[in-house]
Amino acid sequence: MRFKSPVLLALALTTLLVAGCPSGTDDDADGGADGGGDGGSGPLCEELVRPPCEDTMFLEMNLQSTIAPGQIVTLADGEGGFDSHVDATAGGFMANPPDAYVYAKFTPNGLQKVELSDEDATLSHDWDIAFHRFVIRINSGASGASCVTAAGLPTSVLYADVTEVPTGLTFVEDDFYDESCNFIDDGSGLGTSPLTALSGFYAYTSCVSMTGQIFIVQLRDGSHVKLEVESYYEPTKQEQCDTLQTAPTPPTGSGNIRMHWAFLP
Repeated sequence: MRFKSPVLLALALTTLLVAGCPSGTDDDADGGADGGGDGGSGPLCEELVRPPCEDTMFLEMNLQSTIAPGQIVTLADGEGGFDSHVDATAGGFMANPPDAYVYAKFTPNGLQKVELSDEDATLSHDWDIAFHRFVIRINSGASGASCVTAAGLPTSVLYADVTEVPTGLTFVEDDFYDESCNFIDDGSGLGTSPLTALSGFYAYTSCVSMTGQIFIVQLRDGSHVKLEVESYYEPTKQEQCDTLQTAPTPPTGSGNIRMHWAFLP
C-alpha cells in the first residue's frame, strides 16, 4: 500500500512502532532470579562494585581461576528451614594449590551451589555466600561486587527464638582490607584468616570450635536469612573440640561446614 499523504504515512509508521514494542523490559523478565526470598520492591543494588583491593586479595588469599569441586547437600528441616552440608575442604589441609571457594545462593528450595571460580565470582551478583575451610565470605565489600550484608546477634540468642528480623541491627559488609589494602585478620590468632562479617561463627584454640552465634544475612533482593554454623568437623569430632578444646583425633573430616538456616518474614 502506498501513502500519498505525509500525515497518513506518519500515522501508519507510529502505529507499527507501537505495535512492535514489547510490553515489558529485560529487567521485568529477570524477575527475582538473583535472590532467594521475597524482597519486595526490587534489588538493593543494581551496579556491580569491584572490590577495592581485588588484586591484593587474589595474591594474598591464593584465589583460583577454576571452579571448586566441593558440593552442597541441603535437606528441609521440617520446620520451614534447611540443614546444609558444604564440602569446603578445598582439596584438603595444606593443599597447594588449594581449590577455589565454594559459592552458593540461598533459594526457597535450599542452599544452591553456583558454578563460579574465584576469578569470576569477584564481579558477579549470582552468589550470596562462599566457603573455604573455616573462612565464610559474603558477596560485598572486600569479598565481592554485590550488596549482601550480615549482622551478628548476641551469643545468648538461640536459633529457634529468632522468628523475625530483630530491630536495631547494624548490617556490615566483608571488610578485611584497610584503605591502603593492608590485610585485616579475624583475631583468631591464625594470622591468615580474613575478618569477614561471619567470622564470629568460630573460635580457635587448638581446634576450630563453634561459638553458636546466630547471624542475620540480608540478601541483595532485600530478604533476610537467619543462620547458625553448627560444625566444621564431623559432628562427633566437633563435640570433642567444643567441649574439650582439643584437636580431634584422628584429624580427618575438617572443612565440612554444616549449618542450619531459614528465611525470615
